[in-house]
Amino acid sequence: MPRKAAVEFKANHNLIRPVDIFTVVKRMGIKIEHYSDPQFSFPFSIKYRGEYTIFLPHGVNDCYCVARELGHIVLGHFDCPDVDTLLEDRLTPQLRSAFNRQAEVFADELSREPLAANG
Repeated sequence: MPRKAAVEFKANHNLIRPVDIFTVVKRMGIKIEHYSDPQFSFPFSIKYRGEYTIFLPHGVNDCYCVARELGHIVLGHFDCPDVDTLLEDRLTPQLRSAFNRQAEVFADELSREPLAANG
């Protein structure tokens, strides 16, 4: 399912080589923000009032990380009734692992086309 979703995503968005993932997410209305917090050092995304934001650790502009977070969004992981919040982990470890693996497969499929760096 995630690989097929990525192939369909590329076709629906007319993505050509190289894929500028930063432009793609911005064109979709998804914000990209950087953060600096010693307790967190990983990319994550949120859905707030129907809008998505991808957060990257300060200084990180990794295309694969953005593609992976986009995978969570496109695959509908935020529509799960027990999705994690910023204040509470609600997903079971098994479901979190499955969601992460699906997002990685999605990002891997997007990465079959070279991902262009932001700039």
